[in-house]
Amino acid sequence: ARIESQVQDYSAVFLKREAEDGELGERQRMLLKVRHKPLSIYVYFYAPADRRGEEAIYVEGRNGGNLLGHTTGITGALLGTLSLAPDGVIAMDGQHRPLTEIGILNLCRRLTQVAQKGVQNPQCRVEISRDKKVDGRDCRCIQVTNPDDREQFRFSHVRWYIDEQLDLPVRFEAYDWPAE
Repeated sequence: ARIESQVQDYSAVFLKREAEDGELGERQRMLLKVRHKPLSIYVYFYAPADRRGEEAIYVEGRNGGNLLGHTTGITGALLGTLSLAPDGVIAMDGQHRPLTEIGILNLCRRLTQVAQKGVQNPQCRVEISRDKKVDGRDCRCIQVTNPDDREQFRFSHVRWYIDEQLDLPVRFEAYDWPAE
């Protein structure tokens, strides 16, 4: 609620690395600009090198619900800017979630849902530590370790780091179930 009422927009460098079929993918580094009302998102890829210069922009209620995106190189020159469904095959290439779900507010909403599910299960273990740093900033880390219930829980454990001064999440980690 505080983020919804006090944070109207922000820019950030967004770092992401996801696993696909058990293999850790390339690191992605993006410039991210978000406005909450109406939901507006701009993304510019810095890395990996083969995606550098790709851009996407989405504004809720515009462009028929689609995002506008373009790639670089010969493909970008041939196709130009495309109107794409945020959850369509092309827009989702290399992503687990659509662009419309990116950002601090959406992350907090998802984490709240995960936390509520965990609180209902007495086997979930929650640990809070206040001696962590992210990019030199003091943070508290909330780690939830889930019981081995793969039907109910998507991840083995999750960590989120809350900047002590900003009182905002600045890092999120989610770990899949170990093979053994």
